[in-house]
Formats: sequence, C-alpha cells, structure tokens
Amino acid sequence: MRIASGMVTACEFDSNGAGAVLNAYGGAVSAGATTFQSCTFRSNQVAFPTYGIGYGGALALSGSNTVSNCVFVGNVAYGYGGAIYSTGVNTMSGCIFVNNTGYGGAINAAGGAVENCTLIGNSGNLAGRTSGLGGIGLYQSGTVRATIIVGTTGRPCEGSASQTWSCCDLFDNPQGNTPCGIDRGGNFSADPQFCATDPATSLNVMIQSDSPCAPGNHPNGNACGLIGAGPVSCGTVSVQQRTWTEVKSLYR
Repeated sequence: MRIASGMVTACEFDSNGAGAVLNAYGGAVSAGATTFQSCTFRSNQVAFPTYGIGYGGALALSGSNTVSNCVFVGNVAYGYGGAIYSTGVNTMSGCIFVNNTGYGGAINAAGGAVENCTLIGNSGNLAGRTSGLGGIGLYQSGTVRATIIVGTTGRPCEGSASQTWSCCDLFDNPQGNTPCGIDRGGNFSADPQFCATDPATSLNVMIQSDSPCAPGNHPNGNACGLIGAGPVSCGTVSVQQRTWTEVKSLYR
C-alpha cells in the first residue's frame, strides 16, 4: 500500500508482503507525510531471499512522518529496517518493537527522533549475517531518548557520530550496552523490570514500581521521567532471574 499523505489510526497490518522484485519498499505500507497512530504491524515482510534487497518490513517512510503508540511484531526485511526504514526525518514515539528482523531490526533511518520506545529481541541476523544491526541505526543525525533496548541480536545501535542519546536503558545486549553517537547523559544498563515475566510474548511492556525506568527511580538520580513505552503498572514482581538468551530458549 502506498500513502502519499494523511493519517492512519488504530489499524492492523498483518502478514502483508511486498517485493518479488529487487528494491521493494514497505512490506505493509510505503508512505510520505503521514501520521500513524495506535496501529499494529505484525508479520509483514519486504523482499524475499531469491529477490535480494527490500526496505522496511512494515513501513518504508520518506519525507516527514510521525509514528506514535504503534506496535511492530515479527516483521522482516530482507535488506534494511525490519520494522521501519526511513529516508526522511521522522518522529517515532511510544512504540513497541518486538522480534523484528533486518539490517536495523527495529529502525534503519536517515535521522529523526526516537522517544519513549521499547525494543525487545530484535535481530540483525538475516540470510547468513550473524553480526548485523539489530536495534536502531541513525545515519545522518537524530535523537534517541528515554528508550529501552533489551535482548538485541547484533549491535543495538550504529550510525552517525552526531546522533545523540539520553536517558536510555540498554540491557542484556550481547554485543554491548553502550549508546551510539553523543552521550547526552542519563543512559544506563539495568534490568527494566517489566511486569510480565515474558514481555516479548505478551507484549506487556509495563514496568514495576521499583523499575529503574520508572519516574524518580533513575540509578544515577537523573530527572529522566518515564523511560520506555509502558507505564508503571504493578508493584515488585518476584521472579527467577534469567538472561534473555535463557528466556528465548524456552520457546524454541
């Protein structure tokens, strides 16, 4: 689907595909100057192994777009941007990215702003690539703020040295928990303490009252406010501590 401009609200895009050709864009939607609000993108795919490169497993964006309070689950790009690929400057806020796959499993973008998002288990492993970018790539400039990145396969971030990161929690990412670009402060690495024992399956990314991502609980005392896409919604949850690798092994 191609959208030149407009607003898309409370829609679901499930199991769409684009790309029996080289250089396909948008497994679900290719858009410019569009606002996406409270939409769900699940199991969409762009391009296929025999056809080569695709861009944006769920969304391929150009121009200026806004993506807010959306959920991206299990989207795949045989190329760039498992969930979102963007050549423009866009704002992505309050979104959840779970188990998306591509070079930039969650986001591969020229620039823009990523704010109060939660990323869980996104992967850069594709077509034999075992050390790709699984998280967020910003290649010109941009900001990442108050965002949680957990359990990424591949690098959690990469891109321009001029991108800025602040108040982000990067935790249990095997290839490192260091933000990219310029560190504006408030970044840390700690268990986000989700309410759900398996947030990747339940898509419940709400956090415990004693989470370091809850307002007033920052490990270093920074005034970051809420970090991530989920609000505080439960008290302390007593669970057995496991790494994300151990949790994922339970579902294979």
